[in-house]
Amino acid sequence: MSNDEFKPFRSSNFWIGFRGTIAHPDSPVGGGGPGYFRSAQPIGLDRDAFSSLPDPHSPAGRNLALPSQLAMKPATTRSIAWGALPVVTAEFKQRVIEIADEIGINVDWLMAIMAFETGRTFSPSTRNTRTPRSGPVGLLQFTATGARSLGTTKEVLAGMTQLEQLEYVRKWFLPYKSKPGQTSRLSQLEHLYAAVHFPIAVGKPLDFVLYLDDPAADRDLYDLNRGFDTNKDRKVTLGEAAAAVLKSLAEGYVHAG
Repeated sequence: MSNDEFKPFRSSNFWIGFRGTIAHPDSPVGGGGPGYFRSAQPIGLDRDAFSSLPDPHSPAGRNLALPSQLAMKPATTRSIAWGALPVVTAEFKQRVIEIADEIGINVDWLMAIMAFETGRTFSPSTRNTRTPRSGPVGLLQFTATGARSLGTTKEVLAGMTQLEQLEYVRKWFLPYKSKPGQTSRLSQLEHLYAAVHFPIAVGKPLDFVLYLDDPAADRDLYDLNRGFDTNKDRKVTLGEAAAAVLKSLAEGYVHAG
């Protein structure tokens, strides 16, 4: 067998190997086939017979995603609650997934809470309709005290984009991040919602009372949250408060994407 037999050559036909054999158009990914085939190089460079990338017009190359293309579109195929809404962009969805995975919480529950708190708008400037000027704002309805604990203000939060405010959603949940081998404190939807609405109630039973219509309690808080008091017993429990989020979750699955 002569050495000439192994010398590569440049052919005008992309599918002819260095021995003159013809590659089947359905050859496997990587341009396999019986020989070396011209393939895509970085923009501005000529194609080379020994490149490791398949030709962009080959069966393999047509399915090739370049790094620059991947950077333009988040690489996720996960469907999440409320993910099909027009106001939920691909970038927002991807960042919510990343935050939920980092903290160790259920992403569908987090989406259900943000949908409930913003009236399904997912707007960072949403304000509580009962107290539009002085009330909480944004994806988690941050109060003035809550915003201050994160090193910002409600006004600054209200002026942010969705993605910018998501970083403060992340900061809010970071203290609840479980250590390796540790059971999550937010393994129930009710407790995840408690972390947003009434942090003291995290880990408490569902009959834990949040608000009470009693002279010895803060009646103003009960009045603001009396809509949760479904059995009209003049008190709001953790289970009652979270019931609205459970409904939001069920609705969110209808709009999953």
